[in-house]
Parts: sequence; C-alpha cells; structure tokens
Amino acid sequence: YRLRVIKNKPAIKEPQYENDDYYAVTGFGETIDIATKKAVNYMIDHLTNNYDITDEDAYMLCSLVGDLHIAEVVDVPNMLVTMHFPKSIIKQL
Repeated sequence: YRLRVIKNKPAIKEPQYENDDYYAVTGFGETIDIATKKAVNYMIDHLTNNYDITDEDAYMLCSLVGDLHIAEVVDVPNMLVTMHFPKSIIKQL
C-alpha cells in the first residue's frame, strides 16, 4: 500500500482510500448503525466537496450505487463499516 498526504483540502475525520475501481470511506462507531451512518455521511461529504453535486444528489447516488461493507465487528466497541463508490460513476459527475 501507498499513503499520500493531500494538502489544501478539507480534513477527513476517518481513513479514506481508493484503487483503480472505487473510492472508499470508513466509519467507526459503537454500533453498526452509527458506523454505517458515519460512512454514508463521509461519502456524501466527499462527493459534495470534490464534485459539483448537491447533498441531495449525493445522498441519492449513495443509495443507488454506494456499496456498504461491514468490515469489523469483533473489536467491540469499535465497529467498522466502509462505503465503496465506483469511479466509473464519479467520472460522469
């Protein structure tokens, strides 16, 4: 893996990553529900901060093509959920 620091952009609250196919955000929480809500909100923030898209449109896109993954549940109380968003859709924004 390779890490890079992106300067002059809004700070992120939790890790985000990407590969050739998708952009992903993570959400940590005491419950799966909290972690899921955080991941969705972080993706909405990413889309609205980096592309010409409204909160409402970002929310709808996340509902349609966002792919939620439960990444960790054994480290109570640190549940981890990720949301992957296809770059093929991002290229169309």
